[in-house]
Amino acid sequence: MYSHHYSLVHDIGHMILSAIIHGLIYGLIFKVFHHLGIAMVILIVVVVIGAVLVWARIRERFR
Repeated sequence: MYSHHYSLVHDIGHMILSAIIHGLIYGLIFKVFHHLGIAMVILIVVVVIGAVLVWARIRERFR
């Protein structure tokens, strides 16, 4: 009985903390991108996606 209660409290705490962190990150992204033009935002998104794909391929190679 107590372990189920602890798990529920832990899950709710994790959800709250995750929501706060995501809110801070999205707020920062919005503030940065708010003053940029759409072309610059698209360029940044393409570069970030490309970097993530390259990083994933490098990590996969060393497994």
